[in-house]
Amino acid sequence: MDLDTPAHTHFVMDDGHRLLIAIIADETTTVGFLLAGIGECFGGLGKKHINFMIVNKETNMNDVEKYFISIYEQSNIGVILIAADIWQHILPLYGKMKRRMLPIVLEIPIQNKDFLKITRKLN
Repeated sequence: MDLDTPAHTHFVMDDGHRLLIAIIADETTTVGFLLAGIGECFGGLGKKHINFMIVNKETNMNDVEKYFISIYEQSNIGVILIAADIWQHILPLYGKMKRRMLPIVLEIPIQNKDFLKITRKLN
């Protein structure tokens, strides 16, 4: 194991391709995962990508959907974690998408039930 590279931030496929974990959630949940080491910024010149999106009451759900599509289509994303309340908005879109082996999309529970009320008002 390479001691210079934290093992918890990514995993590597047999072909040596490094896969990342992405998250779409409220600020508290996202920051918790970032503190655990999943945050990454990648991409070439002029095209930077990050593997997380913080969603709050001002966030437009169309922007969340666009971000979800963009990370779903990236070959270096292995797992996408989505907060339960946001997943309810993404699920119809995900149902229409072509399924692939990766990334694996997982719903994570939310702690703050008031956030669910806020996101319902967005629609």
